[in-house]
Amino acid sequence: PSGTWPAGSPVEQGYRIARQDCFRCHNRGIEGGQMAGRDWLQLAAMAHSDAPRFRRIIRNPASVKPGAKMPGQPGYDDVTLDALTAYFRTFSATAAERRPNR
Repeated sequence: PSGTWPAGSPVEQGYRIARQDCFRCHNRGIEGGQMAGRDWLQLAAMAHSDAPRFRRIIRNPASVKPGAKMPGQPGYDDVTLDALTAYFRTFSATAAERRPNR
């Protein structure tokens, strides 16, 4: 899902990365891929509530969840992960409404 962010901002950069790399497997409703077990709002909730875990999952999913099928992105640097985290946090208000009880 796109938005109106300043060109070159971390959120806009995160949107571009997510559109290219995340959206093919993760979805938001009927938009996006269906392969992943977590939808866009679940990713947003994690980026908002536990950014270090969110980053670890992106770099090396199996380190957080053994047997994870998601391909890791070990080449993503901190700037890239910051951008993805910033982008997904833009959905945190709606994500909080759908966050499962733990």
